[in-house]
Amino acid sequence: MNSLDRARKFIGNKAAKLALGIVPLAALTTITPPAAHAGSINFSTSSGCSVQEGTGNTCGLTSIPVGGDPNANWIQLYTSGSISSVTLIEGQGPDPIVKLEGYGSASGTASGDTIPIAWDFTTTQTSGSSGGTMNWSVDFSVSGSGLGSNASFTTSGSGVSFGEITGSNSIFLAAGGTLSSWSMTVDVTSPSDNFTLNVPGAKTLDLNSTASTPEPASLLLAGAGGAFLLFLRKRKRA
Repeated sequence: MNSLDRARKFIGNKAAKLALGIVPLAALTTITPPAAHAGSINFSTSSGCSVQEGTGNTCGLTSIPVGGDPNANWIQLYTSGSISSVTLIEGQGPDPIVKLEGYGSASGTASGDTIPIAWDFTTTQTSGSSGGTMNWSVDFSVSGSGLGSNASFTTSGSGVSFGEITGSNSIFLAAGGTLSSWSMTVDVTSPSDNFTLNVPGAKTLDLNSTASTPEPASLLLAGAGGAFLLFLRKRKRA
C-alpha cells in the first residue's frame, strides 16, 4: 500500500468515527423534556401551612418559579423536622394522629390544565407493639368556579407498615374555570402506636411540579440514531 492509499484509508476511518459520534449526539440533543405543569395559573403561599394535629417542629411552604415564569409556580409543602403524633379519644380507644395542611390562594383562568401532584413522606414508629401499622391519606384540591368535577384528588392506605410513602397523580381543571384557592393535606393515624411524620425538603408534597419525560418523537429520533450507529459499525467490519 503506497502513501496515497494509506492517507485515503486514514481519512475514511476518521470520517466513519466522526459519523458514529455525531448522529447519536444529534438525536439526544433533541430530547427536550416538556414542562408538564399548568403555566396559565398562579398558586400563592400567602396563607401558609399548619400542623393541625401533632407536636414538635413546624411546617413550611416553598413557591418555585418554573422557567422564570411567576405564573408557572411549583408549590412544595415540607416539615422542618419530625412531627410527633398526639393521642385523641375516638370511640372506645386511643388513636395517635398527625395531620399536616398547606393552603393558599390561587388566581388565573384554566385552559384545560392538568396539574401534576406528588407526595413523599416518612413515618417512623416510636412506641407500641413491634411491627405496628398505620393508616394514611393525602388530599390535593383546587377551588374556584367552573373547574369541573376533577379539581381534587384523594388517596389513602390502610393497615400498612411504617416507612416511606410515595406516589404521584394529577388533577384536571376544566377550560374556562377560574381559580380562588388550593390546599394539600396529609393525615396519618395508627390504631395504637405512637409515631412521627417527616416531610423533609428533599421529599415534600408537590403541587404543579414539573416532569422530565422525553417526547415520543424525540425517543424515535434517538432510536434512529442508534440504528444508524449499528449500521456503520457493521459496514466498517465488512
